[in-house]
Amino acid sequence: MELQMASGELEIFARDEEKKLREDVVLSKIAELERKDLVRIQQRRNQGSFDFLEVGAIGSTGGLLCVWNPRVFLLQDSCCSRNFIMVAGKVKSDFDGVLVNLYAPNEVVKRRELWDLIVRIKPLFPKPWCIRGDFNEIRCISERVGCSRRSVGMHDFNEFIDNLEGGGATNEDNREWGPKPLRFMNCWVLHSDFLPITEKVWLEGGFEGCASYKLFQKLGRLKKHLKEWNVTVFGNLSSQRRLAEEEFHQLDLLAESGELLVVERSRRAELKELI
Repeated sequence: MELQMASGELEIFARDEEKKLREDVVLSKIAELERKDLVRIQQRRNQGSFDFLEVGAIGSTGGLLCVWNPRVFLLQDSCCSRNFIMVAGKVKSDFDGVLVNLYAPNEVVKRRELWDLIVRIKPLFPKPWCIRGDFNEIRCISERVGCSRRSVGMHDFNEFIDNLEGGGATNEDNREWGPKPLRFMNCWVLHSDFLPITEKVWLEGGFEGCASYKLFQKLGRLKKHLKEWNVTVFGNLSSQRRLAEEEFHQLDLLAESGELLVVERSRRAELKELI
């Protein structure tokens, strides 16, 4: 039996094959660059200029790298898994704590396993923690365009954060050491009063104690002033941001179906700065 393909099908097949070939070339180039980078890192490491910890990628996904200057950061302990690198140590004499570089899995079940692992590890390192990276999850519906209901992953993520805060965010007599995270608005930096107000509040004194305690207190004070300033200057930014996100999403859909007009591209750029 003969196999026949229409000309349109042949064109689609050819495009798909060409796309796969381009992707293979790009991935091979990335892998080659990664190998060269690791060689350069190892050479610099041998010279004593910096140190690092790395978790290798699996194929074209994953991979983590933490690099530091040993003359600035004194490593005291570390812990690694496929999804995070944790380093504990001192930054000169100003900060003694734990830094975590994290990349969470896409699957909800695997993310939950990662959250549970980190919560179990945290009591072993009773110092201030700073976790940065790609969490692959959001805390509330407003953080994702088109999201209309809470998911299991969101519930797990919020529970993870609550467990971390409850497991070491207070000192021995149960006073709060750290304020809740501040939601930063990009439009703030466009206002002429933002930097002067931030500098004035930050330079105010009034706190005694170790460096980490003073840092937490200053961040809490800054958050309070910025929230009050935000309401006075910008009004209800939450609803304005939600409207901007919806408009940006609509322009994204238009861009997928065809090229945007000049005025639409300009508006899309403005919205991107706002959100």
